[in-house]
Amino acid sequence: MKSKSLEKAPEFQEVLEQLKRSAAYTRIFSETFKLIDIMLSIPVGTATAKRSFSEIKLIKTRLRSRLTEQNLARLMRIAIEGPELNEINFSEILDIFKQSYHRIII
Repeated sequence: MKSKSLEKAPEFQEVLEQLKRSAAYTRIFSETFKLIDIMLSIPVGTATAKRSFSEIKLIKTRLRSRLTEQNLARLMRIAIEGPELNEINFSEILDIFKQSYHRIII
């Protein structure tokens, strides 16, 4: 349970917005305000980094240890930001593959 003094305390962003409205503070601390805006937009948690390392472990196995950086980056982007598997239309992908002429027939 929060104390009554904390409930009434303004948020940091609210204080910052009030300071920005003052012309004197804006001129004097313009670069500081830019830095604070950047800091407020950066996520605090490390979940993204942990998720990335988990995906690397799944992608770069012993059998795929010779992936180039470019291919690893592409696979990582697909794994982290790509669509869910149930959202992918595999028949459409197969049709595109069938129409391409740059495939090797074994």
